[in-house]
Amino acid sequence: MVTMITALTIQQHGDDEIRTCAGQDKKTKKWAGFINLYHGDDYHTLLISSDPIFDLESLAIDAMTKLIQEIRGVDLAAKCAEA
Repeated sequence: MVTMITALTIQQHGDDEIRTCAGQDKKTKKWAGFINLYHGDDYHTLLISSDPIFDLESLAIDAMTKLIQEIRGVDLAAKCAEA
């Protein structure tokens, strides 16, 4: 589940500020995906992280990229009106 403030943050920042990455769990060797907010080249904060469920680093990054696209496709004003 993505919070409204996280979705708004992702929608309001460009691809140069919202970046994906992945990290491997030492025990399971599975990959977790991350969506981070940057200001310029400086890391600012973690927005979203997944459990380490991906077999490949590229799959984790692809999943985070897809999630960003899905979030950017949601009409948040309509969602707020529903609440």
